[in-house]
Amino acid sequence: MQANPNSRLQVLLVISNLGYGGAERQVVALANGLGQHGIDASIAVLSGHVPLATQLSDASRLHIVGKSPLRLARLIDRLQIDVVHGFLLDAEILSCLAVRFCQGVRVIGSERSTRHRYSWWQIALYRAVSSPIHLWVANTEEGARWHAHTFSQSAARYAVIRNGVDVERFQAGSGTAVREALGITDGEPLIGMFASIKPVKNHDLLLDAVAVLRQRGRTCKVLFVGDRMHQGRHANTTVARQLALKIHELGLDGSVLMLGHRDDVEALYRACSVTVLPSVYEGTPNVVLESMACGIPAILSDVPGNREAVIDGQGAMLFEAGNAGALADALENVLADPGRLAALRVLARTSVVERFAMARMLREMAETYRLQE
Repeated sequence: MQANPNSRLQVLLVISNLGYGGAERQVVALANGLGQHGIDASIAVLSGHVPLATQLSDASRLHIVGKSPLRLARLIDRLQIDVVHGFLLDAEILSCLAVRFCQGVRVIGSERSTRHRYSWWQIALYRAVSSPIHLWVANTEEGARWHAHTFSQSAARYAVIRNGVDVERFQAGSGTAVREALGITDGEPLIGMFASIKPVKNHDLLLDAVAVLRQRGRTCKVLFVGDRMHQGRHANTTVARQLALKIHELGLDGSVLMLGHRDDVEALYRACSVTVLPSVYEGTPNVVLESMACGIPAILSDVPGNREAVIDGQGAMLFEAGNAGALADALENVLADPGRLAALRVLARTSVVERFAMARMLREMAETYRLQE
């Protein structure tokens, strides 16, 4: 590809859909923010599920192409795309197929997790078609190592660019009005969990930990914010039903609020005493970073993606993954000590601003795209 110094770089971000996932939110942030770095970014989605489209600053840059590589190739030609960046496996595969019909287009792949369970045929198909990918961008060091091993790629073909958080939108503030609206009294501990309803997020473990706290004579309220995924193996309505059943079996009906998806998550973060993410595995947990940016400490499972995102004790606490008792201990230690909770609130905001500000991610991504010229 021959770079033209008088033209703006044209980048196409390809993703399965624009649902309420972490990768989807990062794609929207890139589309909205890369313009200040002299890059025109458009988005191509493989389905019509695009609720996050309302957050795009320029809706005309969103294109629904379906799962046709020819249709995607025509879009690449029409927009005179220089770099195609695929997010998530199906979008990366389609991108690799589409650019075979185009000239001079560079392809970047992604890794957004650290232990995603791909089937043997997905791995085989990806290996078979991924030769056009010049570089992979991972959001964790562990994710880059795992992806290189899983798909038999050279570690030298990976760049690690950590996620970015809008620290202007997500900042500390009063949660009093939201607590009142939710029926939470002053001083009553409120534990928030912001996550899609799918097994890997492990909502059950938080319920088990709250049950342990109740046995110890400590009561609290739990706030679940998030919806089931739109498609794929995680889009299983039975997970939400099983979660509701477990709440009832543990006698927590009056203690758990399930709000589904909400657009006002920043206000809901501020209403919480702490947030919890007990995931089985993670990439970079955006919800943890958003919570901390709002000055709300996070307690999260000690798995690689989480471990890279936070520094234990600096606005966040790690607990042994899968151990409800360890999670209960961490919650009790924080909620029973107002002084420690106040100190963690200050550290939480500072840590995210220093390590995960959106401006840093946009700058690093822009530099990476320009290296493809």
